[in-house]
Amino acid sequence: MRIIRIEPNQGESYPSPQTVLRNDVPSGYAQIDESVDLTQFYASGGFVALTLTDGVVTGYTADPAAWAAWQAANTPDDQEPTTEDRMAALEAAVLEIALGG
Repeated sequence: MRIIRIEPNQGESYPSPQTVLRNDVPSGYAQIDESVDLTQFYASGGFVALTLTDGVVTGYTADPAAWAAWQAANTPDDQEPTTEDRMAALEAAVLEIALGG
């Protein structure tokens, strides 16, 4: 059975659904109906509005704008340097050592 927390994370996205081998739904969780396709759930980073019917998730509405806003706000300022940038820095360091610097 697939389950998901009923309350979203602090950032307003839902955590990934879980597959459990049990017959009861833990407190604070809802079962996800087998007919629910989770493709858009994952594509929107869990930024969705769940549709619950009698404690079962029967659908959801993705919020790609909220996902894009979260990504923009949480992109690291320091991007990983490219291979070219690292090679240039290495070459400059070797040249400095070779010239006695």
